[in-house]
This record gives sequence, structure tokens and C-alpha cells, in this order.
Amino acid sequence: MIDLWLKHVRQEGLVVSQSALSAENLVPIKQAAEDTENFSQNAHDFWALAANVLDWPQERILKGNRKPADAVFRLTEMNVTLEADAALAGSNGEGVRLLVKHLANGTDPDARTSLGQWSGVTEQQAFERHLRESGILQGLLVTDNALRLTYSPSGETPGYLEWPIEGLKTTAGREMLAGLKLLLGRNAICACMDAPISASDF
Repeated sequence: MIDLWLKHVRQEGLVVSQSALSAENLVPIKQAAEDTENFSQNAHDFWALAANVLDWPQERILKGNRKPADAVFRLTEMNVTLEADAALAGSNGEGVRLLVKHLANGTDPDARTSLGQWSGVTEQQAFERHLRESGILQGLLVTDNALRLTYSPSGETPGYLEWPIEGLKTTAGREMLAGLKLLLGRNAICACMDAPISASDF
């Protein structure tokens, strides 16, 4: 199953590779019917999903009045403020290792739009720019249809992995769910919080 989940998710650019996962012996945990049911029950409330499926350490989720300055970036030349909804802190609550941004229901992250004076840009491109400018490198873009793990290092081509929410609810989607937990579950978050969750780590 180590390679099957990567074949079923959408990948643009390079975020992780099969050879990198194999080299580090990173094997997804086989998912059962109860795992699929648990995902389905939490699928359309991301913070419930983060708590009950991904098992994120709640003390490391920075949102509301705890949201760090890196979650907001001002592009003055475009008259645009790029803002994430939350961030994940590193060990001991220090530093930001992952940004989380929700898009409004029905928003296509690849559709061209205008943000301030920045015309013809997509929400995906704006998120990549935010990550690159802030130096955080990785973020999770959440839509009503998918979860996108985005990697956007300075000086390199950005990329993302996309998991379809409806697909993850199915029996056939258990391999994808295993891959989601492999890269974004509690074990990955705790192990990789002090380094990017990306191909460069493996």
C-alpha cells in the first residue's frame, strides 16, 4: 500500500515522491471501516477533522487571538493582505511550521480572480506567495471539496498534493486516507514540526 495512495491523489509539482518515502521507510497505516466512518463524520468541519482524525496537538494550533504575525502578509504593491486562518507551532510552541487557510464554500482555488490590484491570480497562487514570502514553506489549503498540502519554498517551483473529501469517505478511499494521515497526522506533525513536511525532508 506504500505507493498506492500517491497514485490516487492529485499532485502538481513535487511535494513528496515515492522514492523519498521508500528511502525513509515511511509506510502508511492501513485504514479500516471505522477510520472511514470517523473521517466521514468530521469531514466538513476542518477543526473537528484536525482533532478527531488527524489528532493534531491542540496546544500547537494558533488561531484567533493566538494567531501569529506570519499568518498575515501585506503585499503593498498589490494593495492585498494575504491572511491564513491559523498556524501550527513548532516544538515548545515556538515558530510556525504550517499555515492553514480556508476558502469559502464553492470557491475554486484554481479560478482566476482579482485580489486588490492583483488581477488574474488564483487563490492557490496567492497562498503559494504567502508561504514563500513568509518563509514558512508549507500550508494546508482547505476547500469544501478538498484538502491541499502546499509546498512553496523560495527559489523553487511550488507544488501541492490534493485529497478529495468525497473520495476519502469511501471504502476505495482508505489508501488516500492512510496517505493523508502519513503526512498530516499527529505522528508526522510531532516528528516534523521543526522541519518542512516535504520532499526535502525525506
